Amino acid sequence: MKQLIAFLFVGFIGTLAHNPLCAQTQDTLLLEQVEVTASAPKIRTERLQQNIDLELIAANQTQTLAELLQQNSQVFIKDYGPGSLATASFRGTTASHTQVLWNGVAINSPNHGQVDFNRLPVFFVDEAQLAYGARAAVQQGGFGGVVAINNKSNFNEGFKLTAKQAFGSFNSFGSYLDVSWSNAKIDLRTRVFRASSINDFEYLNTAPIEPRKMKQQDAEFLDRGFLQEFHGQIGGGILSFTSWNQWNNRNLPAIMTNIERGGNPEERQDDRFHRNILKYKYYLNKASLEIKTAFFNEQQHYFLRTTSNSGDFATVSLIDSRNEINYWHNSISYEQAIGKRWQLISKVDISKQFAFSTNYENEKYRNQLSVQLEAVYKSKNGNSLQFGAHQDDVDGKHMIFSPYLIYTGLLDFVDGLKFTTGISRNFRLPGLNDLYWYPGGNPNLKAEEASQIDFSLQYEKSWSKTSIAVNTGLYASDINDWIQWRPTPYRYWIPENISRVFARGAEVSLVGKLSSKRFSHQLYFNYAYTRTTDESRVAQLENSQGRQLIYIPVHHANMMYTLAVKNWKFHYSVVFTGARNASLNKEEFYGFQLPAYTLHHLAITKNWNDFAVEMRINNLFDKDYQAIKWRAMPGRNFAIAVSYQFKSTKR
Repeated sequence: MKQLIAFLFVGFIGTLAHNPLCAQTQDTLLLEQVEVTASAPKIRTERLQQNIDLELIAANQTQTLAELLQQNSQVFIKDYGPGSLATASFRGTTASHTQVLWNGVAINSPNHGQVDFNRLPVFFVDEAQLAYGARAAVQQGGFGGVVAINNKSNFNEGFKLTAKQAFGSFNSFGSYLDVSWSNAKIDLRTRVFRASSINDFEYLNTAPIEPRKMKQQDAEFLDRGFLQEFHGQIGGGILSFTSWNQWNNRNLPAIMTNIERGGNPEERQDDRFHRNILKYKYYLNKASLEIKTAFFNEQQHYFLRTTSNSGDFATVSLIDSRNEINYWHNSISYEQAIGKRWQLISKVDISKQFAFSTNYENEKYRNQLSVQLEAVYKSKNGNSLQFGAHQDDVDGKHMIFSPYLIYTGLLDFVDGLKFTTGISRNFRLPGLNDLYWYPGGNPNLKAEEASQIDFSLQYEKSWSKTSIAVNTGLYASDINDWIQWRPTPYRYWIPENISRVFARGAEVSLVGKLSSKRFSHQLYFNYAYTRTTDESRVAQLENSQGRQLIYIPVHHANMMYTLAVKNWKFHYSVVFTGARNASLNKEEFYGFQLPAYTLHHLAITKNWNDFAVEMRINNLFDKDYQAIKWRAMPGRNFAIAVSYQFKSTKR
């Protein structure tokens, strides 16, 4: 590994030394040259990847990333309710198998490996991409997929100010301010938001023998944050500093089965994080060199107190858990175009994680080193081949070699029709909670390993005012040493590498756009068929082999239609979630399965020059449903947002 890193470093320096641009003065590196050279990585195949439409991001600025993905992607969002936890599941895997990148750096918690998508405001997102299968294998642990959210520079745009104020049902409020200034060399941008809700909606409690309407209590939440960006054209490259800071406070309501137990329960969680990335990207002739360093600090305080219902309110259980994570990440990457057909990419990542928790016996740390090499070939007729691998060391221990290959070919008998096939091997490290939680952590856990294969057909066609893109695909993933927490005779659970999970399925997505002099139509459709089963010997002995894993729907679909007429926009979306197992028990009992449900949402926007008003109706038909067993979800609710935008071309 050390020899390979040394080889890459010498290659970087050698290329710089022999590149003729290095001998030129800074005046010869014009902005136009930077922009053209920066686009070189587009030679990469974009199959097995979905870009969230920029118009959808712009139309959902007051929403969370959980809401955006739930209504506009094949990703299944496991939602515990407004203001509560929301995690993403790709292709039948769990939340910890979904890797989330912010400007190229993973933000998954080293403790439990998850990301709460209800804590990711769309307001802080400029671009969002989803990667699947072999394309996701570039990132360690992305068995199901990768969600990449990015911030981008915008030079030469002058002064811009955008202010939004949102009001909604259940005493919900949101305030958003975006201020930016840029000229040909400097781009400065500050975004600030505050969102809160009493969250006291009415719901149907199905836990009692006779279900009845109740009001949600103790579910308030308050989220605040700011994102600061600086981008500057310096020395033939772009220097960027991005700082994301956020504070989240939430009360956690009791589940339906605990409402009648009396006492005075109290449960809350307070989170704060500070994420900072410093990056310099230098553009050369048909090449680029990027150096990046990131430092993250995350803190969490979880408190739970339950009392007896005998009248004396004596404490029955008390948890006061504090966790802090410090994460330092460094990377260097080099991309070189060779002729018109080839591109080579090499990357080295070095990271160190420090974790303190009142649930660990002492402070824990993890050191990771990853070396990645990749090559992309694109033929004259549009076929492309992408192959590469990454080799990782964790605390001095070699992990499995992780190769991937993606091939995209044209099918000449239909204009615009392509196919893509991919194959990959990947691994996921146990979370620090899996290893060190006290009591129950298992330091002898092995990394999970996955072998994956994909095949998809894509059809894209554009006319003067019409375009259509259809993507259909099949996939299969064989995951060994799947980590599963299991009960013990000692009244606590322990994690073990006992499962062998087989995930397979089919996916369909469609984007259609049609415009005329008066109208503009857009249609987005996504459907996922997912089968995920435990095929291990343990599952066979426990009579759960072949049964769909809990909380993974076999069928999941969404559709959004947008109509634009002059200064009006109408958005109508439908989200279908199929039945989910709430237990692997095969006995016939209503509590072991959650029924399917369909939600309808409507949004209307009117623009007046620099002003805009938006009205949303969520859960239009007031559907009673549970996304998670015994977790209350709101019925029909409303939101109104008023926004103002000011632009000046002065720089």
